[in-house]
Amino acid sequence: MASKVTNQTLQDKENALFDDTVDVEDRNDASTARVVDHIAERQLCRKFDVRLMPVLALMYLFNALDKGNLGHAKTAGLDRDLNFKDHQYNLTISIFFVPYVVFAPPVAIIGKKFGPARVLPILMFIFGSMTLLSAAVHNFGGLFALRFFLGAAESGFFPLVIYYLTTFYRRGELARRLAVFYAASNIANAFSGLLSFGVFHIESKLFVWRYLFIIEGAASVLFAIFAFWYLPRSAAESRFLGAEEKALAFHRIQVDSSSTVSEEFNLKDSIKIFKYPTTYAFLMIEICLGVPIQSVALFMPQIISRLGYGVIKTNLYTVAPNVGGAVMLLILAFSSDFLRIRFPFIILGFALTFIGFIVYASISDVQAQLQVAYFATFMMVWGTSAPSVLLSTWYNNNIAHEGRRVVLTSVGVPLANIMGLVSSNIFLEEEKPKYPTALITTAVFGMCGCLIASLLGGYMTWDNWRRNRKAGVKTTARDVPTLKLREGPNVPEFRWMLILYLQLCVHLTIGRSTGKMTSYAPKVGDPISSLDTPSMVVDIPLMNANIQKLFATLLPTGRNIRPHLKTTKSAILAQKLVDAGAKGGCVAKLSEAEVMTARGFTDLLITCEIVGAAKVKRLVALYRKNRQLRIVVDSIKGASAINDALVEDDEKNGPLEPLNVLIDLDVGLRRTGIDAGQPASQLAAHIATLPKLKLIGVQGYEGHLQHVHGDEERKAQCLASMSILTSTADALRSEGHDIQVVTTGGTGTAEFCATVPGVTELQPGSFIFMDTDYRNAIGAGRYDQSLTILATVVSKQTPSQVTIDTGLKSLTTDSGLAECKDQRYTYGCLGDEHGSLRWEEGTPPLDVGDRVEMVPSHIDPTINLHDVYYAHEGGVIREIWPVDTRGKVQ
Repeated sequence: MASKVTNQTLQDKENALFDDTVDVEDRNDASTARVVDHIAERQLCRKFDVRLMPVLALMYLFNALDKGNLGHAKTAGLDRDLNFKDHQYNLTISIFFVPYVVFAPPVAIIGKKFGPARVLPILMFIFGSMTLLSAAVHNFGGLFALRFFLGAAESGFFPLVIYYLTTFYRRGELARRLAVFYAASNIANAFSGLLSFGVFHIESKLFVWRYLFIIEGAASVLFAIFAFWYLPRSAAESRFLGAEEKALAFHRIQVDSSSTVSEEFNLKDSIKIFKYPTTYAFLMIEICLGVPIQSVALFMPQIISRLGYGVIKTNLYTVAPNVGGAVMLLILAFSSDFLRIRFPFIILGFALTFIGFIVYASISDVQAQLQVAYFATFMMVWGTSAPSVLLSTWYNNNIAHEGRRVVLTSVGVPLANIMGLVSSNIFLEEEKPKYPTALITTAVFGMCGCLIASLLGGYMTWDNWRRNRKAGVKTTARDVPTLKLREGPNVPEFRWMLILYLQLCVHLTIGRSTGKMTSYAPKVGDPISSLDTPSMVVDIPLMNANIQKLFATLLPTGRNIRPHLKTTKSAILAQKLVDAGAKGGCVAKLSEAEVMTARGFTDLLITCEIVGAAKVKRLVALYRKNRQLRIVVDSIKGASAINDALVEDDEKNGPLEPLNVLIDLDVGLRRTGIDAGQPASQLAAHIATLPKLKLIGVQGYEGHLQHVHGDEERKAQCLASMSILTSTADALRSEGHDIQVVTTGGTGTAEFCATVPGVTELQPGSFIFMDTDYRNAIGAGRYDQSLTILATVVSKQTPSQVTIDTGLKSLTTDSGLAECKDQRYTYGCLGDEHGSLRWEEGTPPLDVGDRVEMVPSHIDPTINLHDVYYAHEGGVIREIWPVDTRGKVQ
């Protein structure tokens, strides 16, 4: 499908959303991407928060009301009025959890197939009807049967809501949204107590608990009808979103939640989640969580009744602990999202549960210690509130496969709820009001949950460290594309989502050069004035504007853009370019490809020849890990060596498909590349005989033309080089070779190459940052200088000359000397560590301690001298990116 660039936003704001526009129905292509405008993202999230969250929260409030109203009804004499015998009340509570667990997976799978937006309201209508019918029962059998169907209807509700939210929100946004949603459960328990307090004042011939069921059931039924009409099936079908917002919503989930958005459910593939040992750890935590949750939800009125109050006041006193639980849930969940840590807050929740139940159980005379006892009930609810939503978020954050996410959630959540069978049978009638067995049992489950969560979190932390050490690169889950996370811990690129502190990554990166950690660790939110120097800084709005300008120019030509990553040397920036519409990336060296692959960026073309036994061996090993890899060759000998190594590896490790190769053609650079004509034809014919290589295209790099001054002269010479490239591609096709890719171009020539019929792919690189050499060649107005080296004046020699701390170790000189951004000052190199700045009379003088920004003359090797980028906006550090392939020269 032809791409179209929308560039009106260039005039509106520099870093607005860029849309290469793709039709909604075609957006499942893995290469679909956008440059995300953070303002647009925040506005989109606010729309979801306003349009979706209140409705879902109310739905779950009614869900919790209909499930948990039995405890309040019991305090009003339901068991007495229906002539329950011994333990029949416990059986009525217990039967709910049998269908709740049995039906949860199939209901969740149905919900995935037909869409949560349709299935959730239907489930709500059913469980509301069951509650409404409960008002008409006259014996144990009738209520027992209705509770069975109520459990079946509510079984898939919570898992489907979690899955539904993961299709609208990124991983890092999920916990606080689920917290708001889950807080509805606590509010429901509080509201149920308040509603019971009011309803139980009714004087009527009907038993007052029947009014409770009528009011709550009718509200659920009516709201279900509204929700069926209101909820959008997906972001793409949301009536409240415009076309650009729908595109942005799709992109967000594609890159940071689901590997394939709205993928078809495949049961065989989805149940592979149970092959991971961590799945069972998550399920054990759910079990430990289930007993405290159900004990609090089902028996809080009975626990409160020990305080010695009457029926009405007992129900009223359940309100405050539940409201406190909702507040604590929001505090812990928002803190978890802010710090991007999950398991420590889950551990804290379990600890609060354990302490609350132990304190309450240890009080022998409640009346003498009434305040302590009541406070303990607050701790019980605090501890059970947060772990549930954080645990669901924890494992959903670590599963990019939508089907497996649904399956685990649909098993884990009901598993926690079936522990209501335990809770409902440990609150023994003969032990009331102290219930020692129930309190101690619940506390033990809380302690076990605390221990298992600690062990699982520790394992994930260790496993991430082990994987990083093996890969030789510090990587977090945020750095790995969701496509690579899809297969879970089976793939080496996988990382557990635990801690996403960017400054930690930088701290480790800075420390690696010294072999130890350093106390200097700039972080996001710091002013750039706080940076030590020399530091490499990037102006985010200018960089985004450069990206938009290039893609707005080249994407409409229909050519693929495969940026050369020897400029940025960063997997994070590589992904940003793909998000803008790029198709993979180029690297110059094999070692660069190894690092990028380890960081999860795999669609790579190595543009330099791979020659020598050691390199070929490494290439084969890398190809085992990364099947998207493609390389260039320019000699029969080089191609044969690679083919032979692949054949040998097949014999040892099993067959691989042939490696995609391009013929590197000399189009005038006289550096690498085979000559056009018969030499290229002979090489192509030879590759065709090699079983492990597949010829897919030709590369011709006109590097000698990138800095030719004057557009017309550079264009004329470029078109002559392109004639050699495209005519060779045509000749090879006429000889029967399947030439799909014709790749070429750089920042100085890409727009000319894009006009040549037959060129399919462009390789610009320096445009993202620029340097003085390119500026002098193509003009200062084409792209902005978005990267500079921050320097400090360390000495003053004369009234018109100072020394700065930026010399050959910070700025390269192969393309001439760098320049000061303020061109009133002239730079001179004074050796490895220092440079000079001079100025004419009348220019404001510089003094010791002043800061200046230096513009590199050649951007690629200058970046290779630095560890990290400090990306800023408005003078504040917004992002920090490691220079992943620094020093990778082999």
